[in-house]
Amino acid sequence: MSGRTGQMSKSDDLHAVFSALRDPQLGGSELVLVRLAKACVRVLPITGAGISIFTAATLRIPVGASDDVAAAAESLQFSTAQGPCFDAQRTGGLIVATEPVIARRWPVFHDRLISQTPVRGVVAAPLGDGLSSKENY
Repeated sequence: MSGRTGQMSKSDDLHAVFSALRDPQLGGSELVLVRLAKACVRVLPITGAGISIFTAATLRIPVGASDDVAAAAESLQFSTAQGPCFDAQRTGGLIVATEPVIARRWPVFHDRLISQTPVRGVVAAPLGDGLSSKENY
């Protein structure tokens, strides 16, 4: 609960949905980040979510996605080594990228994204300490 209003925050909502997600196929600890991505989609006004971990400035490892489309978009950033997630991690700030922005800033990623997925916009936000980043599609 948050402060005086007694209303749940988005993080409270996310925690509650994450805890309630009891898919038997997502039960193992190795799939915790998949559950988290699925919970993000249920709580936030987004259609997909991917989670990656940065182990160095340019080494990014996709570790969870809410669905196959989010996983594909996540993987494309990894294979092209460019995209909103890299910039969010580098700058430490939120990146909101519509299709024209993606085309201008990350042309190789854009070409593959539009030819291989229905994704036309990405919001990327670092989660903390520059070690990980979450994307919402």
